[in-house]
Amino acid sequence: MAAGAEDPDLQVNEFLVRFCAAYLDQGISLWSLPDQNLGFYQSFLRLHAESWNPPELWLKDLRSESKRLLNGNVTAIESIRESVEMLGVALDEWGKYLDATLLVLRGWGGMIRQVEVRGDSVAHPIPGGTLVEFVAVRLILDRLAVASLVPQLGIDLPQYLR
Repeated sequence: MAAGAEDPDLQVNEFLVRFCAAYLDQGISLWSLPDQNLGFYQSFLRLHAESWNPPELWLKDLRSESKRLLNGNVTAIESIRESVEMLGVALDEWGKYLDATLLVLRGWGGMIRQVEVRGDSVAHPIPGGTLVEFVAVRLILDRLAVASLVPQLGIDLPQYLR
């Protein structure tokens, strides 16, 4: 943003809110999220590894990235580590960065955590570890959003973000 690009969080938030709402649905929606029983991360990857036309250009690599993560059996924790490294976050900043990542989409992380730990209070509980999976998905989308903005700034994109 300091270099003149739009805020990548805006596009990530808009996309991720829809998925979070579908994942946390308590039986109100007419449509059920496919593979929801596999968890947030796996459900997201499987849904987006399918043949689809992304609604926005910044998502053009989501299908191939989802396939790569699925085919490589990359866990949510491994994906978080990979994303943070790709985004160039210094090791001593990881804690602050991950805290900030959770807070970008205010309320959703808290809702996920609440449903995760209080499954007895909802019709459709979610498994432990879902908050970690939410962070993994958020960071995948963050990487894609950043990668799409860099070329319009005239900056050479590092090889690992291509």
